[in-house]
Amino acid sequence: MNFTLRKYQEKAVKDLLSNSRDFIEENFDESKILFHSPTGSGKTVVVANFLERFIAESNPANDFVFIWIAPRKLHDQSNEKLSKIYKDKNILKCSEIGDLKNNRIQKNEILFLNWESINKSTNTFIKENEDEINLESVIKNTKQIGSKVILIIDEYHHGAATDRSLTLVDEVIKPNLSIQMTATPKGGDRDAIVRVRHSQVVEEGMIKKNIIPNEGFKERKLIGGQLETNIKGGTDILFLEKSLKKRKEIHEAFIKKGIDVNPLLLIQLPDDKKGQKNDLREKIEDYLNDEYDISVSNGKLGIYLSKDKKKLQNIKDNNNEVEVLIFKQAIALGWDCPRAHVITFFREWKESTFSKQTIGRVLRMPEPEKGHYDDDLLDNAFIFANQNLIKVEEDISKGYVSIEQSNRKHNPKFSMHSVYTKRQREKTRLDKDYITSFLKAAETSGLKTVIKLKGNKVTTSFLSENKIESLDRFSFERDINHTSIDIENTEEMESYFNNFSASSLAPEFYAEDRSIKQVNKAIYKFFLNEFQINFEQHQFQIMEIVLSKKNIKHFRNTIEDAKALYQEIQEEKDNILEVLTDWNIPKKIDYQNDVTELSVKKSIMMPFFYNKVKLSNPERYFINYLDESKDVLWWYKNGEKESKYFAVPYKDESITKPFFVDFIIMLKNKKIGFFDTKSGTYLNEAMTDGKNDGLLDFLKSDSSYFGGIVTNTKDDGSGVWKVFKKPSQKFIRGDLKNWENLNF
Repeated sequence: MNFTLRKYQEKAVKDLLSNSRDFIEENFDESKILFHSPTGSGKTVVVANFLERFIAESNPANDFVFIWIAPRKLHDQSNEKLSKIYKDKNILKCSEIGDLKNNRIQKNEILFLNWESINKSTNTFIKENEDEINLESVIKNTKQIGSKVILIIDEYHHGAATDRSLTLVDEVIKPNLSIQMTATPKGGDRDAIVRVRHSQVVEEGMIKKNIIPNEGFKERKLIGGQLETNIKGGTDILFLEKSLKKRKEIHEAFIKKGIDVNPLLLIQLPDDKKGQKNDLREKIEDYLNDEYDISVSNGKLGIYLSKDKKKLQNIKDNNNEVEVLIFKQAIALGWDCPRAHVITFFREWKESTFSKQTIGRVLRMPEPEKGHYDDDLLDNAFIFANQNLIKVEEDISKGYVSIEQSNRKHNPKFSMHSVYTKRQREKTRLDKDYITSFLKAAETSGLKTVIKLKGNKVTTSFLSENKIESLDRFSFERDINHTSIDIENTEEMESYFNNFSASSLAPEFYAEDRSIKQVNKAIYKFFLNEFQINFEQHQFQIMEIVLSKKNIKHFRNTIEDAKALYQEIQEEKDNILEVLTDWNIPKKIDYQNDVTELSVKKSIMMPFFYNKVKLSNPERYFINYLDESKDVLWWYKNGEKESKYFAVPYKDESITKPFFVDFIIMLKNKKIGFFDTKSGTYLNEAMTDGKNDGLLDFLKSDSSYFGGIVTNTKDDGSGVWKVFKKPSQKFIRGDLKNWENLNF
């Protein structure tokens, strides 16, 4: 099972590897690394890749074992996921306590446990029993043969910091290294921190852009971490109705785009109070059946309660027929259904609290391999809670929940050509383009002329000196007194050859099977093209030539050159622009909690919000100028990066990029202006990196368009506004003589 790591995931793997090697090599026993990564970021996938690379890149003489502890049933999910990832790789073995041999953890084996099975003093697993299957004896037997223990604690904030848990870790397991995985870190000591930021995960399209609570209710205000909503006595049925309509709206948007995703609405019931009957579930089920034809019997309603579970089979599949799932709090930890887009809370107390665990149920994107859909309806999640007052935990009030919303006052009724960069996934594995890159690099370097085809012998001592070990550590056991042995077995030679290819990939690329095969194929193709030596008939001869003392450095250099060429190809792919032929100003823009409302007169988006970091002084001064102009009907402050914002193409050297112009302006005479405010260094860059010329080319496409780069003659915006309408080659640094006064 192969995963293409996102950019932030690859960095996290490398950071975990770097810190782990430092602690292990320097014998810092019981070192702790906190892996802090948001819900939906793929923490398990990151750690799975880290463990695989940790083993692959470690000295085969070292003996590492792993213990993976998680709360409740989460360890079973992790076991299942890692077993799929490691399937057919023969690197790491995933086991439960009953799978252990000789009452110990074997080399490169991961033992999966949950806190509940080992965290109670009465539990037989941590006490002596007739079979001596207890954690203390397992750890003792494992360490007696010199194994080093690496402990992974999943959802570290759940149960790992209790006195009992700390005692278990510190006095029984005594790991050489601990990896603490969590989205919500709390107090505690650790020796290193590897962090993934929420914004990185959003940018890669793994999770939704915003979580929007109680959409459609007026006077939503976030005051002191509490969301006040003017509900005006809304009933449970009113909120259920709004939730169902939002789910239907999302589903229709998926259908319109031809995407086979059936969005799921989650309904969370309050916990039953002792001695009181709660008829809310019955009322909800009756309403769903009577008004929307949603029931368990027709397969559209699922139930996930402790004593009642229905229609849960394959419910996580994107096209599963279940439209609504009723559940209670117990579902929250570790449950993952990426097609869930809407969640509704029915609480019987006066306050509700949104936490990362709560919103995590609707945070993930249903097709993370595709990322965002460039549609706010599909790229956001929605929460409805029938409460006047909702607490928003501090750790999510910034970056997760969108409170503020700006709406377009009217439809300008135009459509324009706009461009955006079609996002490509970070390439940490090689594809077939690498073969082309290798052959080109070999031709450039003259590899054919420098290698020797005859008289090559490969010895274990030479390979060891070059840090190339056999990947099969069990089949080929060597006498340590032998300093040099000729390799004559094809299977053994192939193991060393694969390791050579794997070691050559680092640090830019991940040494997994597919990438290793691409390097090998490239080398085999080179020999076929240049020497007519066929891999199928002469594999041993080719490997011997490559790994010999005479030739290995030449192949290593060519592989390095090919990696650089390959990355250039990927960068060109990453800069493919998509064209929108019918762009219009967004109907609404959702803002997270780091914006402030600014009182303006003529913005087409109202209310107007700004971020202090992103709204520059020249932009603020220009807004004042536009508001006071009698010729301006309305203005729009553009955003950046996303396809919903407007951009023109421009060339930065040989690469075409999108230029997100600051302002679009409608004059009373129906002319449309496109202006970008610049000053100082940014002004010089705009003239030298192609943005000015790109904007001028766009303005020529329609007689009603006008505009250009604008600047003010004074730093405080009190001077004259000037516009540059000439090609960049006419720009004179520090001189405004080629500029015109801005007159509408």
